[in-house]
Amino acid sequence: MSAGHGGGVVYLAGTEWHRVAGTDRQLATALASVLGPVLYVDPAQPVTHLLRRRRRRGPGQPWGLVDVAPGVTRLRTLGPPLLTRRVMVGLATWWQHRLTVRASRALDLGPCLVVVASPLAGFPRALPGVRFFYLTDDWEGGAGLMGLDPGLVRRRLAGNAAAADLVGGVTPVLVDRLAQLGPGARALLLANGCVLPPATPAARPTDLPDGRLVGLVGQLNERTDVRLLHRIAAAGLPLVLIGPLTTRDPATLRDFHDLFARPGVTWLGHRPPERLGAYLQHLTVGVTPYRRDRFNEASFPLKTLEYLAHGLPVVASDLPATRWLGTDLVDIATSDDEFVALVAGHCAGAQVDADAAGRRRSFAERHSWEARAQLLVDAVPEVGTAALGA
Repeated sequence: MSAGHGGGVVYLAGTEWHRVAGTDRQLATALASVLGPVLYVDPAQPVTHLLRRRRRRGPGQPWGLVDVAPGVTRLRTLGPPLLTRRVMVGLATWWQHRLTVRASRALDLGPCLVVVASPLAGFPRALPGVRFFYLTDDWEGGAGLMGLDPGLVRRRLAGNAAAADLVGGVTPVLVDRLAQLGPGARALLLANGCVLPPATPAARPTDLPDGRLVGLVGQLNERTDVRLLHRIAAAGLPLVLIGPLTTRDPATLRDFHDLFARPGVTWLGHRPPERLGAYLQHLTVGVTPYRRDRFNEASFPLKTLEYLAHGLPVVASDLPATRWLGTDLVDIATSDDEFVALVAGHCAGAQVDADAAGRRRSFAERHSWEARAQLLVDAVPEVGTAALGA
């Protein structure tokens, strides 16, 4: 196991390590390079999850402590049944905290930083270090989509904001909400970042269609404006979708399957994070089509920066986070017609504008996950001092 001698980070995540290489996983990995060993704590899984897995007899993720990345050790735990219900969440939290403290001691971590980035987790009382409560999404607004009790999420938000030394969010909207919940805590805008791809070009994947391609990378769910994707396909633009279908809504599920059946539309499903770069390199334009609602207004789509990191032109829906980037390297569409026209323009343009691609990559470098991790450390000087003395 990864081990240290004091210092380091305990990161109580809102997502399982293996599910999505999103905010939690990327920031935790970047923090390991800045602050030392990281204990990444998955959301607890109900014991019924293990029973279902045994009935399926398929390979599953290991439980307990496992090294998952340089400097990062994952803790995966079981909790009681119905652990997201009000009557059980207290017991589930107590048990997870007990296992987290035990794991941090086993790894010889006396963390200088404890991050809670989950709608249901809390700060373990027995752990030292600066407490950072980090909103990666509008958990209260999206509680229904996640199958959570909005009232329970609201109370947990208020409790964690009050207990934190530093609160932060991926968008200004979330930071403002946190500042209202915990007015005594320092507030930090810590936006999503991107992974910088290697300079070596990759061969075109064999399952990627030939020719110019409009690409969408990421989870396909209620957040995605599937109606707009239908418009792109109807315009005769070749569309490739790379990511798992995770929607819970039956109507949205039907809309996606109708989209997959359209001529010129290719759905490749989930691809491992380490392989995504090979696909992105061979797209013509990346798209970020998001629905306009409260949940999305507070979101920061990772895919926009990922496209730029690979030198791609980007067409995105008009979200506050996209405006916050403050760059003309992203085409922001304010209507469906404009969105489709911008995408069509990129598909009809010259093959590759090397200068423009270079500017996009340079912009993305300023928004890397390493830069985000350093921003967090700089916001709390005592964290950096403790890390140096560990």
